[in-house]
Amino acid sequence: KGLYYFCNGEEKFVKSFRVNAIKPTGAGDGFLAGFCASKMNDLPLKEAILFGSATGAIVVTKVGCSDAMPNKEQVEDFLNIV
Repeated sequence: KGLYYFCNGEEKFVKSFRVNAIKPTGAGDGFLAGFCASKMNDLPLKEAILFGSATGAIVVTKVGCSDAMPNKEQVEDFLNIV
């Protein structure tokens, strides 16, 4: 459904991306990888959350887990078409 987060004392919500998932595994790992990479590159919190969510969404649409992990360009392409 999405995720809640707190920013500046306010509760906020970001919806999950709707994808045709072929497996449930790897979504959390993908989210965390995308989120952490974004924060390490100084993206604002909401952008990092969206990048992480997109990463997790992509992972569940492919076979495997680590092999399904997208690179930065693939996530950016996904974000540009949704």
